[in-house]
Amino acid sequence: MNETLRRVADAGLLIFLAATPFSISLSEAAAGVALVAWIAGVVLERRPVRLPLLWPLAAFAVASACAVVAAVDPARSLPALRELAGFAILFVVAERAREPRRALRLVLVAVAAGTVAALHGLVQVARHGTEYRVHGVLSHYMTYSGIVMLLALLALALAVHGPGRLRRVAWAGAGLLTAALLMTHTRSAWLGVLAGATVIVGARLKALLPLLGLAIVAAVAVSPRPVQQRVWSIVDPDYPTNQERLYMWRAGAAMVRDHPLTGVGMRNARELWERYRLPADPSPAARPLAHLHSNPVQIAAERGLLGLAAWISIWIAWAVAAGRAWPAIRDGGEAGARALFTGGVAALLAFHVAGLFEYSFGDSEVVHLLYFAMALPLAVAAAARQRRSPQ
Repeated sequence: MNETLRRVADAGLLIFLAATPFSISLSEAAAGVALVAWIAGVVLERRPVRLPLLWPLAAFAVASACAVVAAVDPARSLPALRELAGFAILFVVAERAREPRRALRLVLVAVAAGTVAALHGLVQVARHGTEYRVHGVLSHYMTYSGIVMLLALLALALAVHGPGRLRRVAWAGAGLLTAALLMTHTRSAWLGVLAGATVIVGARLKALLPLLGLAIVAAVAVSPRPVQQRVWSIVDPDYPTNQERLYMWRAGAAMVRDHPLTGVGMRNARELWERYRLPADPSPAARPLAHLHSNPVQIAAERGLLGLAAWISIWIAWAVAAGRAWPAIRDGGEAGARALFTGGVAALLAFHVAGLFEYSFGDSEVVHLLYFAMALPLAVAAAARQRRSPQ
């Protein structure tokens, strides 16, 4: 790739990561610049390029297109196909992050931006009190919590597995990000970060997992009372929002029964809500449906079982590719590579755990950052293969 285009692509990625916790328009524009520069470089050099997960991603795109064609209202569904373009971030990062030093620089910029956003969120707590659900400068605390969750895990991976000179700074970032995440009162993100942290700590030394458990208990013990109440509500079947989710999922299942293969079409579940809303649903009847509060339920309802199967195949293919590379990274990889690998794995796991209870796949700010994180293990694996292959 032409050196100028390389620099433009890298600069676009850096701005994309720095802007993600603050501005979706700027982050998307920067990602677009990075993508255009990367494509231009590939075309000018006329070289083959490796596109990880291409076939499952293509299958999901085809399933999504079928969902549009067969949608209850195709015109409403058609604009949602633009969301598929975000997968291009995965391709760019998977190639440009193969050099650990460059990849670490990208992660550090992301974590630094997230730490600033976390500090802003904690200032909001100081101003409005501990019952306030912080959201930084973003429009909603759920979006903020999804971004902070992923960045907290990338910071923790650097703190546990990264080069020695970075660990102290990474611990500070991880602590601030976790504190801000706690004050979003977002239970799905808490569960996600817990799952991801277990992977990161367990990959270092399984004997440390009891310490992680003690740290979690201590964090809950010293948390403000509103946070503690939200923690206990996770296991309360009668908690109002827990009940609402159950009814939403039942309505989603009814949509799947009526439209099993291709679903009702993207963005149509909201419009059909009154038709499928169950009479016993405790949520206020006048409140419009935002989404079905679950990634798999929403995807099955809007894209059908074909779409859900294609969506699941993406993550299975990713897990197979990452699993094959882990032994070499664990046994012979440098600290930076281990941090990148475990951070990406933890971020993806956290996204899916949290996504059982929230439709985070429809939140472009969160999803674009996810594509960056999940590209890191693929880039590390590609670099390891390149080192092993004969020159």
